[in-house]
Formats: sequence, C-alpha cells, structure tokens
Amino acid sequence: MKLSIPVVATTLEQAKKDFKRIAEFADVVELRIDNIPNLTSDGLKDLMTTKVTIPACVTNRSEEEGGKFAGPESARVKLLEYALEHGAEYVDVELATGTQIIKRFLEKKRPKQQIVVSYHNFTQTPSFAVLEKVMQRQIDAGASICKIVTFANSPEDNIQIFKLIEAANQIKQPIVSMCMGKLGQISRLTAPLLGSYWTFACEKAGGESAPGQIDYKTMLSVWKIFT
Repeated sequence: MKLSIPVVATTLEQAKKDFKRIAEFADVVELRIDNIPNLTSDGLKDLMTTKVTIPACVTNRSEEEGGKFAGPESARVKLLEYALEHGAEYVDVELATGTQIIKRFLEKKRPKQQIVVSYHNFTQTPSFAVLEKVMQRQIDAGASICKIVTFANSPEDNIQIFKLIEAANQIKQPIVSMCMGKLGQISRLTAPLLGSYWTFACEKAGGESAPGQIDYKTMLSVWKIFT
C-alpha cells in the first residue's frame, strides 16, 4: 500500500523544504507546482534536484481541473514537459489535455518514467459503465497509470470506485482511484487494500490538495488494523 502526500507550498523555497521533509515518510510525493505562481523552468529544475530517495509525481493542474495554474495551456503543458526532462518519475497529464499531447509525453519519457493520465469529477460519481469507458479512453491514450477520482454524494458512490479498481485489476491495468469529499473518505482508506496503485493523504490538516484528504498518521493507524 502506497501513500502519495502532496506538497502544496506557494513558494519555491518552501516547496523544496516540504519536499525533503515529506519524503521521509511518504511513498510518493506529489509536487503540486500549480500552487507556485510564475514558476520557471529553472525553478522547476531546482525543485526537482532536491535530494530525496523516493519518487515524485509532478502535477500542474489548471483552474478548470480544480487547480491553480492560471496561465496559458501551452505554458502549463511545457512545465510538465520540463518535469519529465528533469527526471520526474511520474507526470500527471489530464485526459482532457488531449491524446496528441499525451502521445508527446509518451514519446519523450524514459523507460522508468510513467505517465499518469487523470480524470476528475468534482461534482458527482458517474455510473460504473461511464467510469469504465473513461478508463478505456485513458488506456487507449497510452496511460502508464489511470487515475480516476470522483466526488461522493452518497456512501454508495464508493462502490462504483471499488468496482472500477477490480475491473482494472482484472486486465492488469495500474490505477489510482478514489472518491473525494467527506463521504468518499472510506475509499481513500480502502482503495489500496483493493489494488489502487496508491492513495492520497495530507501531511496534516490544512495541507489537503483535494476535499476529503485524511492526514497520513490517521491513514497509517487505520491500516494497522488490516495488516
């Protein structure tokens, strides 16, 4: 079971400090570079060369996708390409970015680098049939890892995610999947037990990158019950 913990700092210097600290107890560190205004390629290289021993997943989420990057789409994508060039083990590219751009990342990545093709729904959890079609689109686009995250409006919404993880397991497709929101917290705790490639937790209250994230110490204490 893997924990991905986000760095949500709003300055480069703080992000470097947080990256190094969080790397001491996370399995993967998500670098939310969209939180750092006017980040340059040199600044990103500086961040990526922070000496840590665990992998990083670089995310540059647009405002339309629930993030804070407010610049041109071309600039957003270019920063992700720089992350790949600077050795990021994982780069998160939204399915909505388009298959041609995703293909560009796949062509540029090194053998051990992985492209996470992501889909987020911040208002609801679609049916299993719809989610399965989204996953197939991600697979068709060449996703190393599919990421599908929805919002839970009822406890039953989590079941759709559990079914999706099982479907991915059956075809040996790595997937990261869970529900956001208070009612989705059960999926954050149990998804890795069912086969989700990783789940997200925050370092502490106030460090959440999405609604419903639980602090990592609570996650680990609950997991002890099952392992």
